[in-house]
Amino acid sequence: MVFFVVNCHMQPLLGILQGFGAPSCAKILTSWFAAKERGTYWGMWNIAHNLGGFAAPILAGTAARTLGWSWGLWAPGIIALFVGSLIMLTLKDSPEARGFSPVEQITVTSSRPDHNESEIEITPETSVENLSLLDNLFRNVLSNPFIWGLAFTYFCVYVVRQGITSWSVFYLIKEKGVIDAGAAAV
Repeated sequence: MVFFVVNCHMQPLLGILQGFGAPSCAKILTSWFAAKERGTYWGMWNIAHNLGGFAAPILAGTAARTLGWSWGLWAPGIIALFVGSLIMLTLKDSPEARGFSPVEQITVTSSRPDHNESEIEITPETSVENLSLLDNLFRNVLSNPFIWGLAFTYFCVYVVRQGITSWSVFYLIKEKGVIDAGAAAV
């Protein structure tokens, strides 16, 4: 019973902490890649956690089978710490922080008469009006039907992903007689 109570408190905390990664990755992707190539790299980023969900049982199962059950937990953790440390030490917020030129200059054409159809460079001062966090959330995110559509679509993608990466392993073990999770994941 204690495990259940602790797990009920830890799972939401885990979800919240994992949720910090997506906005950071979105900012890095938009800073480092131009709009015309962003879709390709955004797709690679979306595939990465599916590949991780596929590879983790293989890695953990193989480590547990060859080195003992505790290495099924230690091996993925050690690899995650190594890769995370490497990223933290080498990744910068923007190409400019690494000494490279900006990926792209964003310009818009103004149709206002006082600008004579000229191009205006967007700066942080001209691009966003000063809104509080809650005003921005309600005005630009929660009231946008496209965001809700994307959220629903992403929910459906995760149901399929969960079915393929997790439930299929249990199906193969229970119904098809596969001996361990590492073999079932392959």
